[in-house]
Amino acid sequence: MSAPAPGLDGLRRRIDAIDDRLHDLLIERSGVVEEIAQIKRQSNAHWYRPGREAEVLRRIVARHRGPFSKPSLVRLWREIQGAGIRQQIDFRAAALRGPDGSGSWELAHDHFGASVPLQLFASAGQVVACVAEGKASVGILPLPMPEDPNPWWTLLARNVEFGLRVVTRLPFAAGSASSEGLVIARAEFETTGRDRTLLVIETTEPLSRAKLHAAMEAGQLPPAILASDPATARAGRSLHLADVRGAVDPAEERVTRCFARLSPIFARVARLGLYAEPLTREELAP
Repeated sequence: MSAPAPGLDGLRRRIDAIDDRLHDLLIERSGVVEEIAQIKRQSNAHWYRPGREAEVLRRIVARHRGPFSKPSLVRLWREIQGAGIRQQIDFRAAALRGPDGSGSWELAHDHFGASVPLQLFASAGQVVACVAEGKASVGILPLPMPEDPNPWWTLLARNVEFGLRVVTRLPFAAGSASSEGLVIARAEFETTGRDRTLLVIETTEPLSRAKLHAAMEAGQLPPAILASDPATARAGRSLHLADVRGAVDPAEERVTRCFARLSPIFARVARLGLYAEPLTREELAP
């Protein structure tokens, strides 16, 4: 075996010293997290701040330099953030098992950390119930699809007493997982400056997605995702889910003007979720 290259031992000692400093900073950080946890317990503040987490990740990625990859940086920080959440509360996640939810397991561990306690269920309804009953802190569910015969988001739209809303879109780093999903939780809506809103639109008569899309385009609220509930359509009404750019309040004048175009069949519009836009491939490029 050839002898180590000159100076290699010295570089390894430098790495060891850097590792010690990193470890010391993690210990210091966990102490600050504990102080935050105590304040939250005293003030009964919300423990989960997905908007704040998104802002931290955007700032870290924007200031990064050097050959260490940005996707790896995000993964590292997500582990740190996930550990910080678990330090504050008994954090648990719920997701789907089987073919329909095969990506939910990956998304949960990719975003909340490899050691997050994860409960797997056979149906989206069971995931929603688990979070609604407080047995899980968050639920990870597949991204809504236009032709879904049994959409899970209607459970939130019809059961406002659950107090659940969509707060995060996964993965937060583009391309870091093979599937996409949404996180539901009891959390306050937080704006970050780059957000998207999920709106539920209900009408008293059947309304096609094409006509709703046209009305929203004309009202300057073009939806990126537009899904419908087949059960409501069979009952002679319509219930749609729309994903629009920005932090949109249903009470805004531009929103009321937009859906006035659907009069007289328009019934209501409600906000089902608000989430920070994920990091793009361009932002994560070297």
